[in-house]
Amino acid sequence: MDLRQRRNILFICRFLQDVNIWKRFDLFLYLWYLYPNMLQLSSRSVLRKCHKHTKEDRISGLPDEILVEVLSLLPFKEAVATGILSRRWRYLWTLITSYLNFDIGIPYGGEEAYYDKNTEKFVAWVNNVLKVHQGTTEVDQFRVRFSMNASYSGELDSWINFAAEKRVRRLELNLSTTFGFGHFDPYSFPSVDKLKHCPPYFTVLASLCLINVDVTEEVLDYVLANCPSLEQLCLEGSSTLANLKICGGASLKLKHLVLYRCEPLENLVISAPNLVSFTYTGPKKVVPFKNAPLLSELCLGDQYCHFFIFKASQQLDYLSKIQKLTLILPEKVIIKGGFIPTDLPKFFNLKQLELRISLDLGHPLICFTTLLKAAPSLSEFVLKLNFSGALSQKLASLMNDKERVELHRRKTKHSHRCLKFIEVVGFIGHQTDYQFALHLLKIAKVSLEKITIDTRQPRSLFGPNVAFVDVNPEETHNREAARKCARKLQPKLPRGAELVII
Repeated sequence: MDLRQRRNILFICRFLQDVNIWKRFDLFLYLWYLYPNMLQLSSRSVLRKCHKHTKEDRISGLPDEILVEVLSLLPFKEAVATGILSRRWRYLWTLITSYLNFDIGIPYGGEEAYYDKNTEKFVAWVNNVLKVHQGTTEVDQFRVRFSMNASYSGELDSWINFAAEKRVRRLELNLSTTFGFGHFDPYSFPSVDKLKHCPPYFTVLASLCLINVDVTEEVLDYVLANCPSLEQLCLEGSSTLANLKICGGASLKLKHLVLYRCEPLENLVISAPNLVSFTYTGPKKVVPFKNAPLLSELCLGDQYCHFFIFKASQQLDYLSKIQKLTLILPEKVIIKGGFIPTDLPKFFNLKQLELRISLDLGHPLICFTTLLKAAPSLSEFVLKLNFSGALSQKLASLMNDKERVELHRRKTKHSHRCLKFIEVVGFIGHQTDYQFALHLLKIAKVSLEKITIDTRQPRSLFGPNVAFVDVNPEETHNREAARKCARKLQPKLPRGAELVII
């Protein structure tokens, strides 16, 4: 965006400050519709057009198709709220077909009390919206994000039936709290008998995401057999899934599979010729891939992560094809393993590596450079840290073995010729992460273009997405101290490299 565009945006915003909020929204959208190149005009021209249309409600006269397209750009709750503006707008939002997103965005920290008081209100809101929805074409996304248990099975079943009638392409039921936990009596996805009575429109379903929803192997077999367009399957927190066998020929379009916190899972077999990415956290399993020739992205956590690192030689069939690897390493895995082996097989095609590590303060990070050395083609490395208390006595004695640490340092010493981008998230400015950052600069001195030091502290690393701790005075003080330490890296940068501090 050039200087004129930035100036005109600021100019328009200042002009609209004195206009009624609805008029402001009305005028800005209408001007943009009439003059799509408005940001390139002179300030005098912008002012003249603003004055010309300030007293007119022209936007309400636009065709329904354009107004619905505008509403589809708003969060769904706000789009519904426009129904109170006037008769013209009362039911426009019901024509939205691009998404139905029932996520009210509950702030982190007060979830349990909120859910207890507002579940009935949330259910009534969803039912009312679905009752008046008039869209006749396919709905791209149907999403419910609210903590609910089995006592609302009737409502949830009816919502799934509605999604089927609307030929939904992306269906997500997230019934967990913001903390990621569910209920002792979780909702169960409709049985095969119930699904057979649903409208036969799930044939266009491309993505199914079930979080803290119980589902059985029989139901998943039915879904995979009757949803030929399914490309993404995400199962998180199911307490009833003990066996999963995904087998199919070229007609199976499944590309992305996520299995997270499905604790009872004992047997897993995957034969999916189009599978590109696989995410799994849980107990150690035998290598689950029977046929996955296109697999290029892996995200692994918990005990299987330990198995992947320390038994890498047993997984050579698919390791050589992986281009993007994410390892979620909880503290118990690190303690159990001690130092990562220095004789890992080579990941010749690995281009992106992300490590999410939760560990005690003082644990040397030098051992993780083994993974970088094993990936000679690596171009991007991301490290996300979550420090806890001080080292336990047992682990401290292990890590303070200076002879062992020095031996590991010598074995992992190397110069990386492809590593261009490094990012360290959760940097606190302790000797642990500062020294490791220096070590990374030495490793990538030939090829490094940019290193980013992010001082925001992750709330938790063990989930599909990483959220950050809310900003408070103590957090602000700690981050400033961390940024001060990060600035010491500047004179250590290789020539031409850029340092970004967040």
